[in-house]
Amino acid sequence: FLLPSSPSQYRMSIPTLELLMRTGIGLLPDADGSSTPLGVDPEVRLRISKDGGKTWGPERARSAGLRGEFKDRVRWTRATGNYRNGVGEVTVDAPVDWQWLAMLGDPTEGSS
Repeated sequence: FLLPSSPSQYRMSIPTLELLMRTGIGLLPDADGSSTPLGVDPEVRLRISKDGGKTWGPERARSAGLRGEFKDRVRWTRATGNYRNGVGEVTVDAPVDWQWLAMLGDPTEGSS
């Protein structure tokens, strides 16, 4: 997804990004406790590119919540740093019922 940009070509930053999504979606572990299936504690990962998708920063993972943990939010602080041509990428790691609504942030415009 494209990050907000400045009409004056100034640097931008987004201190906090929050993914509005259904949380508490983890799978239940085996009843006998013999194994923990993929998806018990599913993760959402965010990467940011500051050059339009040519290079990427490291993935930053957040838990989407164990089964029943509905009050948790998926939030990244110090989300983007300064950028001019920003792109974000969200990936997931588990076969669970992912339901996303929106990505929220409060972009600020800096100087040239």
